[in-house]
Amino acid sequence: MPQITLNIPDELISRIHYFEEQLPQILELGMRELNASSTECLHKIL
Repeated sequence: MPQITLNIPDELISRIHYFEEQLPQILELGMRELNASSTECLHKIL
């Protein structure tokens, strides 16, 4: 699996550490949410 390096604010790192094993799923869900939000905004504009 590829590795990435991120700069994460201190206040977020403690929350992320708790979910360390689930980070791939959390990132996938977050990307889906961002894509859905972008699509929704585009539909409102059109």
